[in-house]
Amino acid sequence: PPAQPLPAAGLEAALSRNNESPLHQASRQPNPFNTAGPVSLVTFSWLNSIMALGATRGRTFSELDLPDLSDGDRCACLANKLAVAWETELKKEGGAGKHAFMRALVRFSGWEYLSYAPIYLLGATVRLLQVLCRGGPVDHIQHSESSAQSEGYLYAAGLVVCGLTYTCCHGMYFFLSWREGLRMRIAVLTLMHAKGLRLSIPALHKTTLGHITNI
Repeated sequence: PPAQPLPAAGLEAALSRNNESPLHQASRQPNPFNTAGPVSLVTFSWLNSIMALGATRGRTFSELDLPDLSDGDRCACLANKLAVAWETELKKEGGAGKHAFMRALVRFSGWEYLSYAPIYLLGATVRLLQVLCRGGPVDHIQHSESSAQSEGYLYAAGLVVCGLTYTCCHGMYFFLSWREGLRMRIAVLTLMHAKGLRLSIPALHKTTLGHITNI
């Protein structure tokens, strides 16, 4: 049968049972990622409060001790965003065109991945500069009699700065990309769950148990 769009407004009702769990009813601390500054994001110091609590509680640390989710990381919000992107894809060319779920995923998180590109490019550029700076100390040692001592310190400082910058850029880019990938995965799984709740009884009779298990 032709693909039917999932109404974004109906996802909240389909997922309403999640809000009745003790984890959602319990009062939690706000997510420190929401208020973290640039330095805290780069150094991941916004995790210090969680790590300190885990070290204090030890084995008694539970899920209720974790901070609350950001509004943009909740499955209902992510599923609504992906559902809107999929409905846009289904309406393309009056609904008669060829639909591709990959294009819906690009609409879902394409701009976010593009916004992470400068971090990756900065890390790659610093990596090249670090390779160039490695030859400076060797050349300075070989010609130590004719070169100034401050030149060697400059090369050493350049290596340290490039190493720290690359480490920060690599960690930040990996974290943001991995987080966006998890957001995409959560959105897809939530849409599949909502679609399964909307299947009719005759449609379920046509589906084997193995197929449901694989999904």
